[in-house]
Amino acid sequence: MQELVDAAVEGLIVCDKTEIVAANRSFAALDCVDGSQPVGRPLTSFFPTASPGELTGTAQTPLEVELCATDGTMVPVELIRHSILYAGKPHQVFAVRDIRGRKRAEEEIHFLAHHDPLTKLPNRTSFNEKLEAELTAHLDTERCLAVLFLDFDRFKEINDLFGHVVGDAVLQCVAEKIRGILKPGQMVARLGGDEFAVIVPGLPSAGYATRTAEAILDAFNDAGANLPAGVTIGTSIGIAVFPNDAPDGSVF
Repeated sequence: MQELVDAAVEGLIVCDKTEIVAANRSFAALDCVDGSQPVGRPLTSFFPTASPGELTGTAQTPLEVELCATDGTMVPVELIRHSILYAGKPHQVFAVRDIRGRKRAEEEIHFLAHHDPLTKLPNRTSFNEKLEAELTAHLDTERCLAVLFLDFDRFKEINDLFGHVVGDAVLQCVAEKIRGILKPGQMVARLGGDEFAVIVPGLPSAGYATRTAEAILDAFNDAGANLPAGVTIGTSIGIAVFPNDAPDGSVF
């Protein structure tokens, strides 16, 4: 029976009330990276982020918690509890499933849904969400909200002369330069193609928006050294300010 349990891919632990009385090799490999044994240790020492009520109330219902490995690493796992008879007495057995791969996949899907895969900048969806939140935050305040729209000059010529691989490298270089000059709370997003937009909240007056525009133009000049040989890039910047230019987000 022990060999059968050890052959299971998932971790398995048997508990007598709050203490582990048996565990298979998969669980030991997952948690006890220092070679120690889990038997005799309290269940809560392995799952410190879960309350005792959660651990006792998960029968046949998956519960996502963090497993504390002996090296201090917190591993996301899924628990399923069953009641069994062990050595003639009632015990609880926990199936412990490592879900790090699933979590990474979920994070990747979430990132791709809100970011441009080429430049890693927020996409139009994230831009719209940020803009709506900032418009609401700037209602009935004396602060201004500026949105800067960037359109690269002669970008089509770069793609035609040097190819799309170089064009993609230009977009990545410029995106990194713009992101590097923005302050906390500001955001640059790629809306599509060579169209970018920057949200600049909390300005004392509309005139302050030009400072960010000038900083972006300087960033374009600095980007020249990192561009492929023979490639130059410029941009046209349009500025819209709330509430001066429009009472809502329709103009943006």
